[in-house]
This record gives sequence, structure tokens and C-alpha cells, in this order.
Amino acid sequence: MNRSVWLRTGATVALPLAMVLSGVSVRAEAVDEDASFSLKLSHALRERTFMRAGVIYANVKTTSGEAYDVTGPVIKKGDLQAASSYAEFPIIGDHMSLSGDRLDEALDKVGWTGLGAPSGVRARSQSDIGTLALSVGYYLTDDFTWMLETYVLAAPLKSKIYGDGINATGKANYINGKHILDTKLLPPTVLLGRYWGDKDAKFRPYTGVMAMYAIFFDTKATQTLNAYMGGASPGDTSVSVKNAFGLGPSLGFKYQLGDDWHVSLNVGSVKLKTQATLTTRNTTITTDSAVINDYPQPVLDAIAATKNLYDNSTVFGDYYRSQGGSVTVFMKGVAASRGSDNLGTYVRKQDTTLTSTLMMLSVGRSF
Repeated sequence: MNRSVWLRTGATVALPLAMVLSGVSVRAEAVDEDASFSLKLSHALRERTFMRAGVIYANVKTTSGEAYDVTGPVIKKGDLQAASSYAEFPIIGDHMSLSGDRLDEALDKVGWTGLGAPSGVRARSQSDIGTLALSVGYYLTDDFTWMLETYVLAAPLKSKIYGDGINATGKANYINGKHILDTKLLPPTVLLGRYWGDKDAKFRPYTGVMAMYAIFFDTKATQTLNAYMGGASPGDTSVSVKNAFGLGPSLGFKYQLGDDWHVSLNVGSVKLKTQATLTTRNTTITTDSAVINDYPQPVLDAIAATKNLYDNSTVFGDYYRSQGGSVTVFMKGVAASRGSDNLGTYVRKQDTTLTSTLMMLSVGRSF
């Protein structure tokens, strides 16, 4: 072969081959650099991530405002007069009308439009609760100063609620000190905090802010509250509590046990404002209903006058007593005038504040 031809042919083949081989080399180097960057990024993410397992101890203090009627009072002014024609016997209707005059005059004296939830009905509790918890956190800065931590697993907190309050006569009301509610609380919590001191120091104090979203569930009224609100049968009163969000301060420390392991203690306080809704179905008021005794004195006087006049009557006393008393008979008359065998369904609400102090002790591991 002619040498000049070979040179031209060889050059033509060799040049693209060299370019291809060069491209393979460049791409290989790029892949190596990408892999190196990914490994470095992965290592940095792992190094900043930590998990903690431990216990949450919570002291939950509950206080509330007064319960108030949403659907209006159970017995309104004029109800007894309006119901008098529905009594079983004409004479009973006359008695209802006379007693209605007394009750309406008593309501006018205290400026009330009817009888519903008595004034002063409140709730309170102070519970010490503990639960296991698991959290995941991430250091936001290279010097491990700022961190974000969220509790991803915790058993629900259980709380007992007790009645509280002073009635219109200035005495402790019927439910004061009695167990009225049970509820469960799941508190997803996020901490944003700052550690102080050198990154490699064994002991580092912490300050921050705690955010909590409280999820209430499985809230149940006790029979004491159900009967007080007028529930004729167990379970007639149901209670729901609104979920709530709150913020509060947090402080604590971290102590490094080794390269990866540490112990941590955080203490924080969060105030939550929520609202409870009480719904009572098949509402029934009788002579023996405890709620009657928590109304203002003029109302109590009017009810007492009715009992004394009719329950102790030599003419009609036997009848009233056999029916459970004059109050029971008159309330049945009101229900009948409404086309029912009970006084209906009523809704009350109660604004509530929970102050939760939480202490979280845990063992953690960095990755």
C-alpha cells in the first residue's frame, strides 16, 4: 500500500478513536465525581440525623369556663302554662299553670329566660401522665447548633376530668370534685432549638420552642355527668373536644456518651385552648334531678313551694308521689306538649384551657 494512502487512512480512523476514548475517560471521571458528591451528601445527611427513644412525662392542668347552652334552656318561661292543657287530668293542668306562675316570677327575679345549664358549671383536672416516645431529629447547621426534632411515635395520654364550680347559691355545685369525663390525647410535638457551646463538647445546654398539636379522642361522659345534664339512660350524653394547637418554651441539655450515643433531657410548657361540646339526648328532669339544686334561690323557692303544696297534699299527694313527685309529673306534661316522651336534645359548650408541662428523657444515636 502506498505510504501516503496508509497515513491518510490511519489518521482518519485514529482520530475518531482517540476522541471516543477521550470521551469515555471524561464520562468516567464525571461519574466518579457524581458518585463522590452523592456519597459526601449522603454522609452529611446521616451525620446530621439522629433518633431518640425514651419517655415523656406530662403534667396536664385543665381549667374551664362555665358551660353554656347553645340550643337554649330546657325549660323556658311560659312552658308550664303552655303545657297545662296536656296534663292527664284537668286538675293537674291547673296545678301546672299555678306552678308556672311561680317559676316565671322566679326567673324574672334573676333575669333568666329559662332553666338550662346552671351557672358555675366548670371542669378541672391535674393529671400526671407518662408514655413511651420515639423521635427523629436533624441538625440544621454544620456546627450542630440549630436542630429540628419531631416525635413520631407516642402512646396516647389518658386524662380524668373532674367537675368544679360554685352554684348560684354560693355553694359547691353537685358535680364539684366528682369524676365527670375521660379523654385521651395524642400530642404530636415538634421542637426547634439551639444548642450552646462547642460542637464536640460533651455537655451542651439547649433552649428552644415547642409546638404541639393536641388530638383528642375517645372522650366519654361518666354517668354522673350524664344524669346531671338530664340524660335518661347511660350514654345519652356524648362529649367531643376540639383538637388544638399550642406553642411554648423549651429548655434542656444533651450529654455525649461517645461518638454516636448521647442522653438528652428537655422540659417544656405548652398552653392549649380548646372547646368541649356536650350533647344530651332524651333529656329528662325529675323531682330527684340533682341539677335542680344548683339553680338560683328564687327558683329553688318556687320548686320547693310546688313540692310542698302538691306532694304533701291530703287530696292529691298520693297521686303525685306515685308518679315520682309533682316536678316529674309537670315535666312529663311539658314533654307531652312538645309531642314527645322526653324534653328533647340539648347542646352545651365549654371553653377549656390545658397547660401541659412536658419532660422528655431519652437516649439518642447519631448516624
